[in-house]
Amino acid sequence: MQKTKTRETNTQLIDRSARYAVEMLSGTGGTRVHAWGLTVEGSTVRVSRYDASGVMQSYPIDFISKFPRFAATIVAISLFDRERWGVQIAVDYPEGAPFIPRSLSGATVSFSHGSEKHVATVEESIFFQHKIMFGRCTSIHQARGKTIGDYALTIKFSQVTASRPWTEKQILDIASAAPVPHLPEVYGCSSMPAMSKGVWGAVYFADAAAVEQGTASADVSSTGAKYDDRAMTVLVTRLYQPLKSLTKVEEFGKAFIETVHGHHELYEKANILHGDISHANLMYWRDDQGVVHGILNDFDSAIVLNAEKEDERPLELLHTGTLPFMAADLFVDDASGRPKRYRHDLEAFTYVAIWCGSRYPAQQSGQALRNWELSIETTNAWCTGLFYHMCTEKKHIVWYMDAGGLFFTPEISALFRSVRMIAGRMCAGQANLRKEKYKDEEAEPRFKAHLPGGFDYDFFCEWYPYKCQCCNVKSP
Repeated sequence: MQKTKTRETNTQLIDRSARYAVEMLSGTGGTRVHAWGLTVEGSTVRVSRYDASGVMQSYPIDFISKFPRFAATIVAISLFDRERWGVQIAVDYPEGAPFIPRSLSGATVSFSHGSEKHVATVEESIFFQHKIMFGRCTSIHQARGKTIGDYALTIKFSQVTASRPWTEKQILDIASAAPVPHLPEVYGCSSMPAMSKGVWGAVYFADAAAVEQGTASADVSSTGAKYDDRAMTVLVTRLYQPLKSLTKVEEFGKAFIETVHGHHELYEKANILHGDISHANLMYWRDDQGVVHGILNDFDSAIVLNAEKEDERPLELLHTGTLPFMAADLFVDDASGRPKRYRHDLEAFTYVAIWCGSRYPAQQSGQALRNWELSIETTNAWCTGLFYHMCTEKKHIVWYMDAGGLFFTPEISALFRSVRMIAGRMCAGQANLRKEKYKDEEAEPRFKAHLPGGFDYDFFCEWYPYKCQCCNVKSP
């Protein structure tokens, strides 16, 4: 029996085209900042453009009845330069690089450090890349700068929201002046023009002006910017290693509490809340004596607070973070009207400790190895499914630990006896906060830096077995 070929709907075609765009943007080593796609349905074709701000799609063009228009479109696309094709232009490519480079390897970034000019050359390896289409789309590349030191650098490319009042470098400059320890050293920073200065602005702002002047045609629906305006930023820092890669318990424990301390100093001395505590943002460096030092990294989501430790921005701009580590009460139905607090970040540190502990390298076999694998499966549930289910999974695991399917290897179990105590006080504090809010709707603002019942920075440090002893040590 012959199969009948089913024809894809327009929605399916758009979905397929978007998947190809994600592949182009995330699989080209950071060389692309936007992608193009053509979707063909019958005798019509649509042109789509994908970038970190969103998707644009043309009206359908019938390539039979409107062939001249279709031909003009194809010719126009063929005349695109690198920038219009979506090639990353924040770097200078080496001579002889393909028109659309396959990677950033060999590309250079010029920057100023103090009064001196420097050039960093991107190496082959990609340290980190967000494989997504929208949002910051961060990619971090290892680099070398011959004139700035012997050690490796990182160059971070990130599509930051243009409305954000502070750059990552400005945040770190404020923190360094406080001074705050355990922060990355920044060598250079630059920004490209916002997307509203290009095609997005041409489409939306032109229509908005026409509407305002009363000269718009009847089919104009745009009355302003209906997209997330973003700008490519480039940040050059020293290369730090992920905290989760440490295999000695003593080194992990020491570096971890140093990042907690640095975060607290950031809040107390500089009125800055990090806002995105995750396993990927806790780093370390090793000094000449081989001693590790914790580094709190990635300030794209950091907030500068006022003197009362409040964020003055609209509440809808506040809710960012990494799902597995976000505080439990940021998942509830009324969370959109709730500002981020220091206690939310402290709660995230607790989740990071549990997450990393459950993944500590296993040297066991048999049931012990199976328990280790089960722990990874269990904590993976923190970032899949509905928000309610993620929150429920976290509460269940943190409350019951071993009984909830979470096991720690013998090498790290002593450390995590203390983490159990911290997590228990945290859960009790969450329950007490719900009771307080049930009695008094204005209770929440009173708990900026702690949960009722004593879950705060002092309790965390008291029960954590490692102490921060190198607060005056700075990264070279």
